[in-house]
Amino acid sequence: MSNGLFSRIMTPCVLILFGITAIHTLYVCKRNSDASWGFDTVYGLSPKETSKPEKGMWGRSADLRLSQMNTVNGVTWGWFLQVPWQHFGFLWIAMGPLSLAIAARQRGLDITGDEAWRITFRRIWHLLGTYLFLFVLSLLLITLFSIIAYGTGIIENMTIFLIFLGLLGAVIIYFMVKWSFHNQTIVLENLPIIPAFRRSSELVRGVWLKVFGVYAIVIWLTQRIIAVSLAVMALLLSGIVPEFEHVGQELQSGEFITLLVGGYAGITLWGTPSFSVVLLMATVRMVINALVLPILAVFTMRLYLKQVERGGAPPIPTETEEENFNENVDTSLPDGLFYSSVR
Repeated sequence: MSNGLFSRIMTPCVLILFGITAIHTLYVCKRNSDASWGFDTVYGLSPKETSKPEKGMWGRSADLRLSQMNTVNGVTWGWFLQVPWQHFGFLWIAMGPLSLAIAARQRGLDITGDEAWRITFRRIWHLLGTYLFLFVLSLLLITLFSIIAYGTGIIENMTIFLIFLGLLGAVIIYFMVKWSFHNQTIVLENLPIIPAFRRSSELVRGVWLKVFGVYAIVIWLTQRIIAVSLAVMALLLSGIVPEFEHVGQELQSGEFITLLVGGYAGITLWGTPSFSVVLLMATVRMVINALVLPILAVFTMRLYLKQVERGGAPPIPTETEEENFNENVDTSLPDGLFYSSVR
């Protein structure tokens, strides 16, 4: 697979997300120009009033996070475990054209980044519908969990609460993995939302642990790369930006090595960082995710194609679906990219 093709597919998402990030960063910086800011190895820079990690105890949040930390004089070291259900965010939309490109190249077919995006956009409403469905379902589960936790009082018992939280996390993770092939089934098999989830469930059957392992390893490595990259950026900035001077001193401790295996560092800044510094940190996280997503796409597509070949042809569309599909097919593309390519 050509790295150039991956970059052409990812570039539009990165540029759009960079614009969104810049606008959001400008808004946050103006709104919190007089607030106390903090640096951490998960989110980069953020106002202390809205920073995510909690201190001194196991934390809980909607992104299924557990954190054990100790804070002394504005410096926090600890351990951080996160099971993000929207890790790549807006970038995830690129999984569609990436899947198309990988399927085409593995069959010796030529496809450009523009063609991959054009075909994906023909199914954009189905793709967006699946994201909305997953978001709403996760939100409902978390809301229901909160109602039960507060209504029954189990939030006061940390042991029971963590068990309950673990069960919720297990349910969400199970279905996220079970339905994780929905991009491929929509883009490559031209299925609508609900049939795409059913088809994904069929393909994941028997290889759930393998698919989960791929996601877990890639996401864990991504979080480690982000943590170390942000820490290195903070070290470099400590020699240039006054607000980061003591941050560099703290990061030079022996605990820096823990960042490689799940450690966490959070340090209160000596002042308010500039817009450019905040944007730089946010951009580092975005670029790392953009570089990792194609790697994840390669591994998941290999699993998808192997399952398709093992299980036979995908569902045969009805006559009406076939007519609609044929009307929308780009005749400039080689034959066999869609249904025939995965049979």
